[in-house]
Amino acid sequence: MTTRKNLSSFAIFAASVSGMIGSGWLLGPLSASQVAGPASILTWIIGGALISVVAFCFALLAKNLPTTGGTVRFFQISHGHFAGFCISWITWVAWAAVPTIEAFAVLQCSSSFIPHLWTKGASPHLTEFGIMFGICIVISMAMINIAGNKIFNKTNYIILILKFVIPVGTIFFLFFSHNEYNLTSNFTEFTPNGWQAVFSALPLAGIIYSF
Repeated sequence: MTTRKNLSSFAIFAASVSGMIGSGWLLGPLSASQVAGPASILTWIIGGALISVVAFCFALLAKNLPTTGGTVRFFQISHGHFAGFCISWITWVAWAAVPTIEAFAVLQCSSSFIPHLWTKGASPHLTEFGIMFGICIVISMAMINIAGNKIFNKTNYIILILKFVIPVGTIFFLFFSHNEYNLTSNFTEFTPNGWQAVFSALPLAGIIYSF
């Protein structure tokens, strides 16, 4: 299959990196610590090791079978057309869910400085304003993709810079705003919920999806 090569190698690399860095680093640590406690750091290490094996396999396949749509084609070549058909639909559904997931993450993270996104109470849910705000986010992402490669590339470069600057800036901010009181209060055992929680946090806290 021949395709038009409208994107440079760097543009493809930037799109890949931007796709890998999502909201997991914001929401994952809190959820993992609630499930596994301090041992959640092991959850991140285990998740990274597992995904590294998968990534290494895909890297070898892409090197030996450089073809368009490799995610689907690899299964089609190894397991037949029906397997390729099923994987293509699974992949489509998975990526179709990403905009709504990221929009939901934006709503969660921005609730502290944008009021009236969520209702108050024990089980908060989105208000009408929050729902409309989320719809606008999804429509904006759709319009960027519909606009074409040039608009997508320019927008993606800006987003990629932000995805690097914000996490690095957060690390420096937390480092220089260090409070020794955090090291001497609220001590708990390393595995308050048992070792099974370390592995349960992989899917439950979204750690495995953060990679």
